[in-house]
Amino acid sequence: MRTLLSLAFATVAVAACSRSGEPRPAAEKAEAPASQPQTRAVAEPPACPFATFDAFLERFMDDEATQHAFVRTPLTQIHVDTSGEPKTVTASTPAESLSFPLMPTRAAVAASERTVEVEQMPAGPRVKIGKPDTDWLAYYQFERTDCWRLIAVDDRSF
Repeated sequence: MRTLLSLAFATVAVAACSRSGEPRPAAEKAEAPASQPQTRAVAEPPACPFATFDAFLERFMDDEATQHAFVRTPLTQIHVDTSGEPKTVTASTPAESLSFPLMPTRAAVAASERTVEVEQMPAGPRVKIGKPDTDWLAYYQFERTDCWRLIAVDDRSF
């Protein structure tokens, strides 16, 4: 029964492709002898050059080229508008409008006595950079697809 259904679907697909002018599916091409296994080449995503998120984060913070390479655009940027009554503003920023560096370097964080914490969130790692006893606070949300990518910056500083 399964073979008949598969054959019926293949026939419908061939007929549809014949009418549309698209390349014909492999099912219509000459079949390989049963003794030769058929394999399909599958393009794999490039390997991530970082074994851990900590290694990635060090490079991301200190290397602007890494920031350019590993940011998802449009980047979600959130900040607090303090003109008048404070309110949260969210924008989707395209690549050509991003201002780099997106994160302070580790040296800048240390020099300004800020702290860095990595929090594991359902969406992926979130980096919290803040300065105790001040209103300086920003979150950097990352997700892991082929490698980690910055997907959002949430600047809560006033």
